[in-house]
Amino acid sequence: MLLLTSTSDLLQVVTGSAGTVDVHTSWVDNAAGTITPGRTNTAITTAATTTVTASPAASTQRNVQTLNVRNKDAAVANAVTVRHTDGTTIIELIKATLAIGEELSFVAGHGWFILDVAGSVKTAFSIPAGTVTNTALANMAAGSTKGSVAGGVPADLSKTQFLAMQNLITPTPDTILLFGHSYMMDTICTYDQSSATAAIFRSALKVHSDNWMNYCNAGSKVTADSANHIGGWVSLFNNMRIRGTNSTKKIAPYTGVGGLTILGWGINDLGHYTNTTQERGAYIHAMRACISRCRASVVMDNTDASVSYGAGFVSTTALQDMSTMGTLRRANATANSNFTITIPADYKGEPISIAFLGKAGVLGGTITFSGTANFTGTLSTSNIKASADATNCVMVKRGTAPVTGATQTIICTVSAIDASGIVDFDSWWLESLYPSPVIVQNLARLTATGQTFWTEWAAVGTEATRDADLLQWNTDLATLVAEFDTMVQIWDADAALGKDVNNFSLVAPAQTHPNELGSALMADQGIIALNKLVPIGGKGWSSCMYPATSAHGGLRVGFTSPNWYHTPGARISAATYTCVAGDMFAMPFQITDGGTRFDQVGFECTNAPTTGTTVRIGIYYNVGERPEKAYPGQIFHEIASGIAVGTTAALKTGAITEEMDPGLWWLVMLINVSPVTVPTLRQIDGPCPAMPSLASTGLPISGVLGPVAWKLTGQPNAALKTVFPAGAALVASAPFIAVRGAVPN
Repeated sequence: MLLLTSTSDLLQVVTGSAGTVDVHTSWVDNAAGTITPGRTNTAITTAATTTVTASPAASTQRNVQTLNVRNKDAAVANAVTVRHTDGTTIIELIKATLAIGEELSFVAGHGWFILDVAGSVKTAFSIPAGTVTNTALANMAAGSTKGSVAGGVPADLSKTQFLAMQNLITPTPDTILLFGHSYMMDTICTYDQSSATAAIFRSALKVHSDNWMNYCNAGSKVTADSANHIGGWVSLFNNMRIRGTNSTKKIAPYTGVGGLTILGWGINDLGHYTNTTQERGAYIHAMRACISRCRASVVMDNTDASVSYGAGFVSTTALQDMSTMGTLRRANATANSNFTITIPADYKGEPISIAFLGKAGVLGGTITFSGTANFTGTLSTSNIKASADATNCVMVKRGTAPVTGATQTIICTVSAIDASGIVDFDSWWLESLYPSPVIVQNLARLTATGQTFWTEWAAVGTEATRDADLLQWNTDLATLVAEFDTMVQIWDADAALGKDVNNFSLVAPAQTHPNELGSALMADQGIIALNKLVPIGGKGWSSCMYPATSAHGGLRVGFTSPNWYHTPGARISAATYTCVAGDMFAMPFQITDGGTRFDQVGFECTNAPTTGTTVRIGIYYNVGERPEKAYPGQIFHEIASGIAVGTTAALKTGAITEEMDPGLWWLVMLINVSPVTVPTLRQIDGPCPAMPSLASTGLPISGVLGPVAWKLTGQPNAALKTVFPAGAALVASAPFIAVRGAVPN
């Protein structure tokens, strides 16, 4: 870290030549526990000494997290010196000559490094002329500092130099998770899934499709809970591997879960809620929480034993649309409304995040922090979003505690509450000191036609002012990313698409989504962002990039048009299923190849029932991002209003408008029955590969049959739930749901 602790302290940059040099610094001010982030952008054009970070106010410590000095001159290399002064003594921190396009950077937790013109880390040593031999690399990998180059010239490489050489090649993550809106969905406004941004990026990195989970959803907003629209912050909290009491908790060292997470929200938040200080603030709150959650090593939800409650905080259940595990702890008054978090004794200084729900309108409260962990300050959950938004936006109190080797406490007290207000606590977690990488897409400027898709935004200002709105959101996002270390980078969607009509699709909604060319340019920017990642903590890539699981089996399932397919491995039964109101079935369905498309879903009625039965049909993601957890999770798509069974024996169908990535999916059916003559449906029998082979007793479920589906009973006649309910039972027979192949030829 670089500290400015007095009103005389400054950071300065000395440029040795006249040339165009850009300097950015980001810092966090600590004024008696009140944390305030800030940043300064400085454009230098002369040979001069320039202050790039000003002195803090009295009684304030300014912790500089990031300093970037970029030589963007087209013709002149520049010798730059970064120095610290306390007003009397000037200390030179580092001096380097930057070639054209190079950048000198300081990042807290990592130190100094130089990025070359391609954005890759430049090594601090030179390899002698010649090609490093395989023998040299083998020696170095075995721990020897001796290598040799062509011609037999010895090269003495230290461990630090060898690690620096490794950084010349950014490794490919083994697992990638995506959350966001339609830009990274399977296919939106491209010919098929294989030409969408996400598929191009995955293909470029050669990531196995089983290790790729895409939770993006068209129209999703990070500042909205799933009761408002699926695919926002709740989607991430539900589907990250570490999910509170649903996972075995780690102990020190608190390592990351591995793999790369990509976040791509913002344009729908801006487009639907427009550019106000309040909505920008909500966006930053939600993104801070989501970035922090991606870096978590261990998550304690509000039912965890590490949290104890005063009588004013009560457990509130059935809130899957706005929580990690379906439960929140809620207070609606200040009396006895407190809870205590106990930090484990093996805590080593990891960032701590405590998650609350920010409220739309003046319906929240203020939490004051105290306790032995010296975790102080306040957090307001009131009026985070406009009251008309009618949703909950996640927000976190983030900080660190001293390393003591003993347990410590953080006391969270509701010190004020609005009239009719509530304070909702969701979870707390420890980030890793060796965090997994996160890449965050910024917002891309649109053409005038593209902007009109969001009627709320289009009604405000002009094309130029809307461009300025978007750039303001991008600036705030860049400042947020600077709060973190070099394992969080920005995927520059705006640079990729460049407000160029040729990069946008003309398919409705016109000029809102990248076409095939725009998708390829987007993928290029993703690779640039990946190459800017630099591991922290001195442990190298393997401690933060790779998860414990590897790619899964290579089973391939092909689909041809216009044929129909049900759960693989199951067989059509001679028996039929008699519909019972409230029965709900979930049957597994495996997709193994990109470009797979379906256009209809259906089931077969085998009798002539009385009119009045509707069957709701939906598609669900698998829970979490791991295929071995075979249980339906968050909803992906529901056939609007269901499918009417009618009065004839026939195949009953509905249209599918979505295309899914490779992976394990769930076809779900919910029965609503009211007629005199009840429908009977064709059924399938187990076993099937994606389900357990036997019942929990180790025996077949029925005769020689194994499980084929999960079943719930007594479900309400309503839209399918955002998250598939827990507690389903294994069944050996179930009414089949089939999909019709429409693979592009």
